[in-house]
Amino acid sequence: MSTNAIQGYKGLLYTSTDGVTFHKIGEVRDITLTFTPEPIDATSHDSAPYRETISGFIGWSVAAEFLYVHSDVAQDEIWTLMTTEAPVYLKFLPKTGTGLEQFTGRATITNWEINTPNDDVTTVSAEFTGKGPLTKSAQ
Repeated sequence: MSTNAIQGYKGLLYTSTDGVTFHKIGEVRDITLTFTPEPIDATSHDSAPYRETISGFIGWSVAAEFLYVHSDVAQDEIWTLMTTEAPVYLKFLPKTGTGLEQFTGRATITNWEINTPNDDVTTVSAEFTGKGPLTKSAQ
């Protein structure tokens, strides 16, 4: 039986200052979208001997690594938004194509790290923490 797996290199990440006009981050190497529902402990004496939980806050985050490109509009946009403490709009596409899924949301830039190893290319690692809902829709 053949697989329907998606090659990881087909994933794309976009940024926006207004949630309308998005710019693709160039030279992406890795994108990780993490969705983190946090349980609330609802254990009582009646629960014994097992714990019980109910749904609590829901969080999400994106971590990305990309090659540093000084002329990349999206990379400049991330830097500007971070240094002005403004939120960024993100759009993540695991694969492009009409009807395929995309994830969009507003986030705070929580980490920006430039790595210049002696034996490799210069890369940027960035982390974004969601502000509000993460929406899943069709492209």
